[in-house]
Amino acid sequence: MQIVLIIALTAFVAFGQTPKGNKVQTLLANQVVKAELSGGQPHRYQITLANGEFLQVRVEQKGIDVVVKLFDENRKLLAQMDSPNLAEGFEILSWVADKSGNYEIEIIPFESQAKMGKYSLQRIESRTATENDKKRVVNEQMFLEAMSLHSAQQETEQAKILPLLDKVYQGWKQLKDDYMSNLTERQYVYVRVAQNESLNQRDLSFYLNSTREKLLDEENAIVRAGLIFRKFQARRYDANMLLRFGYVNTLLGEIGRFG
Repeated sequence: MQIVLIIALTAFVAFGQTPKGNKVQTLLANQVVKAELSGGQPHRYQITLANGEFLQVRVEQKGIDVVVKLFDENRKLLAQMDSPNLAEGFEILSWVADKSGNYEIEIIPFESQAKMGKYSLQRIESRTATENDKKRVVNEQMFLEAMSLHSAQQETEQAKILPLLDKVYQGWKQLKDDYMSNLTERQYVYVRVAQNESLNQRDLSFYLNSTREKLLDEENAIVRAGLIFRKFQARRYDANMLLRFGYVNTLLGEIGRFG
């Protein structure tokens, strides 16, 4: 009987429970919660942290784009994460508590009218923050700052994006985080391409000498980049990506006719 009870408790910690309505659910270390979410339905989870404790939550998006936020007990926003991965992939938020107390994680759809999707939330095992943990928190904040600069109107602000993304990328490499390194590197390439308003000779050579398969890959990448820029309201970049899409699409049509 004792063995059965232990197994049942372990299963609860591993899979958690789906939150109902706006009820705040306690989120334990190592707990995984699987839930459905749609627009206008924020899910909230309460956690208790000691001073100097490292917190990390990982949200796997499955058909819905979410924003992850962390609040203190007075509902002051401490941190948030919204990566350029749209409705799939992970949102990872980390924090080092500067005081003991209760905190709240909020998961909310990026779009207020978002259709029903799923997510999986995991809180990793707590520990006293290391130097690398503290560096990670700073790197996440710089990454979010780079994302927010997409919607900047001033060219001086937009010019900061690539140097900042490069600094963030180097930070992920030092922390040996392959997932965030790849995500940041891909975003760096998207921004670099989008900031180049005209097709230079290198671009033309790449496109003209590409196979149909490479052009299809490029077309998919441009579509994804355009959606990301649109999400962050980077209208100028979005327009530039549309120009490239049109060029690649024209070449695909020519290959279809003659190849």
